[in-house]
Amino acid sequence: MELIVIIITSVFILLLIYKNRKLSNQISSNTNKMNNEIIECKQSKRNLTESEESYRYLIDNSMVGIFNSDLNGQFIFVNTAMSRMFDFDNPLQMTGKMSLNHWKDLKQREQFLTQLNKYGHISNFEAEGVTHIGRKIHIIFSATLHDDIINGMVMDITEKKLAEQKNIIYQQRLKTLASQLIIAEEKERHRIAIGLHDHIGQSLVFFRIQLDNLRKQVAKEKALKMIDELSHSFLHMIQDIKELVFELSSPLLNEIGLSSAISQFLNEQIGQKYNLEVEFNNYCLAEPQNIEIRTILFRNVRELLFNIVKHAHATKVIVSIESNESKLIIIIQDDGIGYEVDPIIKIQSSEIKFGLFSISERMDDMSGSLTIESEPGKGYKAILVAPLL
Repeated sequence: MELIVIIITSVFILLLIYKNRKLSNQISSNTNKMNNEIIECKQSKRNLTESEESYRYLIDNSMVGIFNSDLNGQFIFVNTAMSRMFDFDNPLQMTGKMSLNHWKDLKQREQFLTQLNKYGHISNFEAEGVTHIGRKIHIIFSATLHDDIINGMVMDITEKKLAEQKNIIYQQRLKTLASQLIIAEEKERHRIAIGLHDHIGQSLVFFRIQLDNLRKQVAKEKALKMIDELSHSFLHMIQDIKELVFELSSPLLNEIGLSSAISQFLNEQIGQKYNLEVEFNNYCLAEPQNIEIRTILFRNVRELLFNIVKHAHATKVIVSIESNESKLIIIIQDDGIGYEVDPIIKIQSSEIKFGLFSISERMDDMSGSLTIESEPGKGYKAILVAPLL
């Protein structure tokens, strides 16, 4: 009996030891698991903190302005670059302020919000802003809308805009200078042409008259032949000088007008000289009052006609002039081979391309325009439009 009690007691003790050991192992395992979870949690917090610090560092040291605001325009957050952009000392001075004061034109803000509400995001929205001290700046936005909160980035493009404005002014000055050079060149051409016509040309005419008078008084056949040869030489020289005078400057341009000068040039320098069929239609009720505009228009028409002679392989050229209350319209067309044209006057021949570009720039400078209509095999049409005043 005692033996049985001892055995049962021993078994019970063994079971208790086993359960205690199992419980101890389980507690130890749970403890280790908890320790690992605590370590992982601490590591996650440490990683999150480091990530937030890195993110904060990137935002605070970004060269781009970053902000959060509500739809009413109150800033919830701005970074250092944003505050400096608007002449604040630090982000805290700008946080909580209203953005309405920093729009030069509130209509631009309305456009900004309209697009943002419609699409949920907006990119490259340019606007003019006003800083904390009243300084005007040019800015460009990119923003998204989330839960009535605007998250955006802003860049200051003031220097870029100023550079663009300077470039526009510089280009305008170049255009003006180019026009002035053309006018000066045409005046010099006109002066040389008058000199050739009034002095050399008239002298040659006088010499030829003298030769004719001398011929009437000479009886010898040999002398008469020499006089005839000299007379013909003078005649050719006079004709060459007349052509040279006209190539330099049309006498009719200043004496009668643009239409007459174009008509004469078309007939004598294009039709007769290059054996082309020409047609001139004048529906013009008035011509530009400004002599400089007339001079540049004649120069442009002359260049366009020479382009036809050189490149079009045309048999017929038509020039028409018409006008309305404010504009003069000159249309030049041919039946030549034509070419492919796009909005930037992209043509295979670099010579034509440069020539048309120069004409287009001159027309633009006088508040006019040049339009080219052409297709391969379907001829060519150039339309010049210029102001009458």
